Amino acid sequence: MWRTVLRLEWRILSRDRAAQAVLGLFAVFLILAAAAGGRQTASLADGLSRAADAESARLDGLRSQLKQLESGSTPLSAKDPRDPMWMGQQGSARLITLPPSPLAPVAVGQRDLHPQAVRVTTGVHLTSEHETESSMAGPTRLRTGAFDPAFLFVVLFSLVVVVLLYEILSGECERGMLA
Repeated sequence: MWRTVLRLEWRILSRDRAAQAVLGLFAVFLILAAAAGGRQTASLADGLSRAADAESARLDGLRSQLKQLESGSTPLSAKDPRDPMWMGQQGSARLITLPPSPLAPVAVGQRDLHPQAVRVTTGVHLTSEHETESSMAGPTRLRTGAFDPAFLFVVLFSLVVVVLLYEILSGECERGMLA
């Protein structure tokens, strides 16, 4: 029964040019959102790999500096790798990253809520701006969210359904099928 009803409704929708235009426009937006999500995910993966390379270079530099300082008898300075307090709070701070998942291009906007990288130190930071390493974005983009397929389905899909249902109902009223 449902199969017959859905087949008849699809036949009505497929004959209507306005419904085809709405579905075509939604398909174009879906392709653009998928491309934007893929581009943002590739940029994120590239940034995470550069951050890992920079961290390993920084730690190698600190290791070589520590070997030089241990051979001499210079007193401790402010940013000395021999100082365990400085090394724990800033010097050897590790960047813990979460690599992008295979479905990351679908919901890139989730990283605004759950960041991909966290700097781990022995210091105590009670404010959230010290907890995450996220890319800077403008306030308008952060307020509206990323243009990805998840955003598209949450925001635009409901509007497409409303438009298509209105098209079906108004067509049935005009034909006199719906009294």
